[in-house]
Amino acid sequence: MRSATCPPGVQVPLTVVASRRPAPTFPAGRKRGPPGAVWPVCSATTTRAGGCQMRRAMKHLAWGTAVSVCLTTGAAASASTRDADAEERNAHCLREFDATQRADMESFRDFDAATFRRVHADDAVSIYPTGERFTGIDAIMAAAANHFTRKYAVWSWTELNRRVDGCRSAVITYDATYDIPKYEYHQRALTVVTYVYERGRWQAVMDQGTLLEISS
Repeated sequence: MRSATCPPGVQVPLTVVASRRPAPTFPAGRKRGPPGAVWPVCSATTTRAGGCQMRRAMKHLAWGTAVSVCLTTGAAASASTRDADAEERNAHCLREFDATQRADMESFRDFDAATFRRVHADDAVSIYPTGERFTGIDAIMAAAANHFTRKYAVWSWTELNRRVDGCRSAVITYDATYDIPKYEYHQRALTVVTYVYERGRWQAVMDQGTLLEISS
């Protein structure tokens, strides 16, 4: 059984198409052979004969149909492979994002200044619930210096929702509280953090808090 040349794993048997060819037309004066008889091969001297002409036309039609099916099947297989690759990449980005956002929140809770700095972009912006605005990771770290060195605050949060746009950007909204028991200080804010995926990793680029409760 012959088949057209297709991508690996894709074959189209010609006999499937050729099986629909009409009954042959025999040249004048030629008798139909007995059952199982083999037709003569078309040659230069018999090409104009009705039977051979029909056989040659059907052979070309079968081959052309097989090539067409082959190309269509190959294109579909390529598209399927691309879709699978895209899904795997998105799944990988989602896993990396989840790890980054946890590192961001947990490093602030655990007073891990090095990790907190690492998961932020150099030009990150932070807007406190009180309205203070800090631009650049150096300014952000300076503003939070007491938090990381004195280690007496309690930071907790509840994730309300998240939106991840593939391997491009993500936004998370938290209901977060910042308490300093020693001074009976309590602050609750709606905190929105934006992340972007650049140079193969996620980084926080902006956070903004909306004050909900405060007592001191």
